[in-house]
Amino acid sequence: MIPETTKDQAIYHTILAEMHRLHSVMLNMRTLDDPDTAAALREHFTRDQNLALAKLMEWKTRRPEIYRQANEDFQHQVRAPQ
Repeated sequence: MIPETTKDQAIYHTILAEMHRLHSVMLNMRTLDDPDTAAALREHFTRDQNLALAKLMEWKTRRPEIYRQANEDFQHQVRAPQ
C-alpha cells in the first residue's frame, strides 16, 4: 500500500526507484559477454550498484516501515512470470 502523505509517497517512490535501479544494474552485469567492453562496463555498473545499495541501506535505517512496504511491492513487481 502506498503511504498517505505526500512526503511519505515521495520517499516510497524514491526507495522503489532505487530498487529498480539496482535490479537493472544487476541484470546489465549478467549480459556482459564481450571481454573488451565487459571490464569497463563492469566497473561502471559496480559503481552504480554500490551507490544504489548505499542509498537503500540509508533508507532502510531512516524509514524502515516505508522501506519494508516498497520492498514488498518491488518483490511483486519483479517476480518471474509463472
